Amino acid sequence: MYEADTLAPALPAEVATGLEGKADVFMLGDSGNTGLGMVILGLALLLRSIYRYWRVGHGIEHGRYVARRRGTLVASLGLFVLGGLTAVWLSIRSAPAPT
Repeated sequence: MYEADTLAPALPAEVATGLEGKADVFMLGDSGNTGLGMVILGLALLLRSIYRYWRVGHGIEHGRYVARRRGTLVASLGLFVLGGLTAVWLSIRSAPAPT
């Protein structure tokens, strides 16, 4: 993806020196970007849950409600996997470099 040599001129010397020989350093940037992504995902899920709550309530009132469990299960498992991968990525990224 990105090579440290191509990024070195654009970065301060103290940051660029630590990047030598590390490919894909800027995959997610840092934990701040990961946190921002989690907040945005959380807000999107909140909006979807409000919409779903309204639709289910409307369906119950009109006697047309049909339970749809597959979407909930797929979304939950997908978020579980993404959360687990993010936790692993952050722990690997924050592990001290061997000396």
